Amino acid sequence: MNRLKFVILFLLPIIACSCDRPPDLTEGEINKILNEIIAADSNYCISQVCWQYYDIEWTSDYDKVFTPADKKFANRQKRIFSDLKIKSKTIKCYWPCKRIFDYVDVVDTNWTKGGIHHFSFPLVSIDRTKVILGTIWDCNAPLCGWGDICLYVKRNGKWKIEKTFSSWQS
Repeated sequence: MNRLKFVILFLLPIIACSCDRPPDLTEGEINKILNEIIAADSNYCISQVCWQYYDIEWTSDYDKVFTPADKKFANRQKRIFSDLKIKSKTIKCYWPCKRIFDYVDVVDTNWTKGGIHHFSFPLVSIDRTKVILGTIWDCNAPLCGWGDICLYVKRNGKWKIEKTFSSWQS
C-alpha cells in the first residue's frame, strides 16, 4: 500500500504539469503555416527551396511581440524539431503565369543551378496567431541576394506582415 501511495504522489505532479502544456506543433502544421504565409506574401515566388531550416537567434525585439510563455513554447518547438527537413511535395507557391499553386523543388545545401530560398524554422506563438520567420534568397552569385526576419500575424484567417525586425540586400 505504501508503494502505491508513493507512485501516486510521484506521478500526480508530473501528470498535472503535462496537462497545462499546450499541444506541440506537428510537421503538417508547420508546413501549413509556411504555405499560408507564402500564399499571402506576394514577395515569394519560389522555384527551389533548401531542405534545411536555418536557425535564428532569439533577440530582445522578439520579447516585445511574444509573451514569456510564447518564447518558452517556440524554444521547445525548436528543440523538438531540430532535425526537421523540408520534404518534397510539401511547400507550394503561386505561379501567376500558370494561375495555379504548385509544389516547389526541394534541394540540398549544395545547389548550384540558380537561386534558392532558405527559410528559418518558424517561431510560432502558443495560440498559433504569430510567427517570426526568416527568409533568404541566395542567387548563387557574388553580392546577389536578400533576406529578412519578419513577424507575421494571422487575422481573419490570413497572415500579414506586422513588423520587419531586420532586412538586408546585396
